[in-house]
Amino acid sequence: MTSNYREIAPTQLDAGIALPDDITLTRIGNQYTKATLITPAQTYPELKSWISGHVDFVRSLYQQDRVLLFKGFSPFKERKDLSEIVGLVSDSKALQYAEPSTPRTKVLDDIYTSTEYPKEQQIAQHNEHSYSDFWPKKLFFYCEQPAASGGQTPICDSAEVYKLIPEEISRRFESKGGVMYVRNFTEEMDIRWQDFFNTNDKRAAEEYCEARKMGYKWQDDEKLMIYQVSQAVLTEKTFGRKVWFNQAHLFHYSNLNEEISAYLIDVYGMENLPRNTFYADGSEIAVADLDRIRKAYQDAMFRFEWNKGDLLIMDNVNFTHGRDTYSGDRSLLVSMSEEDGISNYNA
Repeated sequence: MTSNYREIAPTQLDAGIALPDDITLTRIGNQYTKATLITPAQTYPELKSWISGHVDFVRSLYQQDRVLLFKGFSPFKERKDLSEIVGLVSDSKALQYAEPSTPRTKVLDDIYTSTEYPKEQQIAQHNEHSYSDFWPKKLFFYCEQPAASGGQTPICDSAEVYKLIPEEISRRFESKGGVMYVRNFTEEMDIRWQDFFNTNDKRAAEEYCEARKMGYKWQDDEKLMIYQVSQAVLTEKTFGRKVWFNQAHLFHYSNLNEEISAYLIDVYGMENLPRNTFYADGSEIAVADLDRIRKAYQDAMFRFEWNKGDLLIMDNVNFTHGRDTYSGDRSLLVSMSEEDGISNYNA
């Protein structure tokens, strides 16, 4: 469902780059979060061919608006077409999905399925990989098959979310140094440590932790706990604004429904939950504060309906994404590019 549609013309594109006459641009969104919708004016050109022929325009429009949604084009002929588009409109090749938070399947070297969580579960808003000190700047979502119902990919403007969070809450996160993420890898829950580190070698996993300044502790031969402190807020470089950039609300046990969280606490104990978050100093985050953060996301959230062949290109720092519950089969492909990291920002 969309709101606040209005046709627009780009106003700050690079000199000499004109609006192609075979498309229509429409600004869609709500008072907090907006995206640019690109649709064919009359015919239905093949998406890869059209983008390939207008790379400078797409790059410039993206630099201006940061969320581009292509609708009404003929779908890609092959999955590798998405790989080629990622390369054309990115400043680097596509990235591997390192330090995974959720299960995905690699379908090509640089293309993955979207998060493989049960369709009955909603995925909370998040900036990809913001639990770490490195992340992709650019995300690509391609719809191979929309769900029978639901399955939207809501987005939020990260700067608007920051402004919607009460100042006393954001101040606590910043003054305490950010967010500590704790993960307990077991065979029973979440993903295995072997999948997270992409190795079966325990010493290689330990060396990775040491190189990335992660704490770690083996509970027994196959159970591993890791913890890492990362940013809560970034000062975004291009637009010079503060953005809410963390997954404290998503990793925290309160992100689960009460029945599931109570079960996990009973079985594993609070200290051995598959994942949890704290302030950087190790102190607990009030659930009420996390609920207020969730409300900020809810207030800023904008949804659109997926159709086969749609492509979403979005800025991972300035915008978050999530997933609604759905029915039927659903297939979205995901790619990421342009590695970025905390060393490039004023946290």
